[in-house]
Amino acid sequence: MIRRMRKILILAHHLEQKGLLEDLRHLGVVHLNTKVIGESEEIEKLESQKAEWRRIHQLLDKLKEDANVMEAGSIADVEKLKHEINTLTGQLDHLKQQRETLQKERSQLEPWGQFNWQNIGKLQEKGLYTFFYQGSKKELNALKIDQDVALEVIGEKRNTVHFIIISPKNENYLSWEPLSLPKKSLEQIDSELDGISSELDRLEKELKQKIQYVEVISDQLEKSEEMIELAKVNSSFDKLAEGNIISITGWVPLEDIEKTSEFLDRNKISYTIKDAEAHEKVPIKLKNKKYSAIFEQITRIFQLPNYYEYDLTPLIAVFYPIFFAYCLGDAGYGVVLLTVSLIGLFTFFKNAKNLAFLGAVLGIMTLITGIIKSGVIFGMSIPEYQNIPFFKWLSQFIIVTDAQGDIFNSFNVALMIGVFQILIAVMVSIFKKIKFLGFVYGLSNMGKFIIIISLLVLFLGAMQELDPFTKYTTAGFIGLGVGVLMVLLFHYPDRPVHQRIAGGVLPLYFIVTGFMGDTLSYIRLFALGVASSILGLVVNQIGNQIMADAGTVMIIVGVLFLIVGHAFNMALASLGAFVHPLRLTFVEFYNNAEFEGGGIPYRPFKPKREISTITTHN
Repeated sequence: MIRRMRKILILAHHLEQKGLLEDLRHLGVVHLNTKVIGESEEIEKLESQKAEWRRIHQLLDKLKEDANVMEAGSIADVEKLKHEINTLTGQLDHLKQQRETLQKERSQLEPWGQFNWQNIGKLQEKGLYTFFYQGSKKELNALKIDQDVALEVIGEKRNTVHFIIISPKNENYLSWEPLSLPKKSLEQIDSELDGISSELDRLEKELKQKIQYVEVISDQLEKSEEMIELAKVNSSFDKLAEGNIISITGWVPLEDIEKTSEFLDRNKISYTIKDAEAHEKVPIKLKNKKYSAIFEQITRIFQLPNYYEYDLTPLIAVFYPIFFAYCLGDAGYGVVLLTVSLIGLFTFFKNAKNLAFLGAVLGIMTLITGIIKSGVIFGMSIPEYQNIPFFKWLSQFIIVTDAQGDIFNSFNVALMIGVFQILIAVMVSIFKKIKFLGFVYGLSNMGKFIIIISLLVLFLGAMQELDPFTKYTTAGFIGLGVGVLMVLLFHYPDRPVHQRIAGGVLPLYFIVTGFMGDTLSYIRLFALGVASSILGLVVNQIGNQIMADAGTVMIIVGVLFLIVGHAFNMALASLGAFVHPLRLTFVEFYNNAEFEGGGIPYRPFKPKREISTITTHN
């Protein structure tokens, strides 16, 4: 859900600006409205410093992954540390460029072997000029050499021949240009490369010694971010009464209003608090229960809701795991995902526990869905392995089958889930319109809801002739008519009646065609689940064929193939199971819920650490 906010306007004398900011930072609950008018040299300078600290932090953080863990170090002069790191990285980059140049030169000289340029110079002193060429065998065989010219083949690689021509004339003997080789020997280049490698090793070791200061660099990066925020806040004050009075606006969560009022009164700060006005940009603070909060990271992938609509995270927390599990569709893969997530919770995900919890939830749901939908464990169909007692016991839990004649087969259930989510989304849009605009504005969406229900009844009763629905076909036609009238009359409730009817025709068309298209989109749940199961089955068949050949080696090869094959299939299926439910959520679900988004995150003005200097703009 979205926490309610109150707008706060703060007034102070311009000489109190520094103290006011210190007080607000200490309070730590006010989201200040910041604005930067025009170009700000101060902020540009701070942004440049931040970028430099970030680059150094990323460098040391990357080196930390490949180095032994070091105890955190402290240093008094961070600017000197930055200069030392920049010097080291500059020297390393220069040496790497030199190494790359030498390696290119070596690749040019390598086909010619070891030779001495001084000897070639001595030949030139005697009036003999040496030219280096490379060409195909066909070109070489076609050459006609004069008696006073010597041709020597140096080497041959595939169809390319390297050769030299020694001529008494200092001019190109052939029709194509001779090669221009580096004036070095291979021995000399190898010596220089060895020297550069040694120097690179020394500099890299020296740079790795700086890893102990990665936390210091992190502190400087956060300090830079705070100083940028502080500079933006300073430039956001409005000046009144010829600059003697300053004011700034912000937002406070409703639950923090009492604390904020007491704090400001105690510090004798003038302020007013009021409700948000229509269409104001209000910062968004999401507050969901523990389970739903795990899925806030899914919500944030797209964008936050705005202040005048519902937070759909609790509904995403219901549908997204079902969609993911339906796509992955293998109980064995669910066990693997759950195990990896639980291990990650205490290891590689220990700093991102919500991600580990999300993986665990998706793993549990995949485990359950893999059994109740078709019954698949690592590509093995439970109904086909009734000779295994455990599989026979699990078969009683299979609810959704692959049988075409079964109403609740995996294809139909995918469509049913889609229709149910669309109906929930339309209900959300109804409540949203009624709450934020008024009851009349929700009537068109009510009409949409009735149209969808009526179309379903008519399809199942009149077209499919299913017994439970046939007796409601008349009610379906009546409902369809009522729904159409509600859309036509209330889609634009502010307009005259004739304009409402004319303007409601196109929305009515989109409701019908959109519902059909949105519903068919949910077939992807079925398709991805089938693809994952088939690939798992193929992996098992190939693995069993490999192990069918007698011999320990082939059994080991078969087991390895099964592990690698299922790992690849799970990775591929997991990618689809992650992406396509996102698409169903952010397109079909959000569209039918009339989600607008565009919310800005709530970021209270509070310190991460103490900043010694606070710049004021008087």
